[in-house]
Amino acid sequence: MLTGTPLQNNLEELFHLLNFLSPDRFYDLESFTHEFAEISKEDQIQKLHSLLGPHMLRRLKADVLSGMPSKSELIVRVELSPMQKKYYKNILTRNFEALNPKGGGTQVSLLNIIMDLKKCCNHPYLFPKASIEAPKHKNGMYEGNALIKASGKFVLLQKM
Repeated sequence: MLTGTPLQNNLEELFHLLNFLSPDRFYDLESFTHEFAEISKEDQIQKLHSLLGPHMLRRLKADVLSGMPSKSELIVRVELSPMQKKYYKNILTRNFEALNPKGGGTQVSLLNIIMDLKKCCNHPYLFPKASIEAPKHKNGMYEGNALIKASGKFVLLQKM
């Protein structure tokens, strides 16, 4: 089982992980949390380390990074499909007031606009109206070519 850093999460989450691994030993959440309630943080950490020892392979970032190759990144610019351009333009025109410096858009509305633009760039079928209008087979599945042609990214991936 893979998990992040269970000691930085709460005890209840850790209990459920341990319960999954050893249900015969970790079966009562209430007694587990009570066991850690009345001791200091340092003692809690020591106790948790000894408890987790048999169940956890601990690897430090420094140990893992020594054998990792350096990150290489290739950015490929992709043109939006006609459908994506239409939705992108609609998002911007619909939200003109929020985007206009004099309109004074709130941070929340600007974040919503950014999320809509990201959705549009990923695939226009992420919008309910576009997914309803999209051509579908009798079984309800999207028609493959239309699905690909609706997204510039998918068109590029198909060419690869």
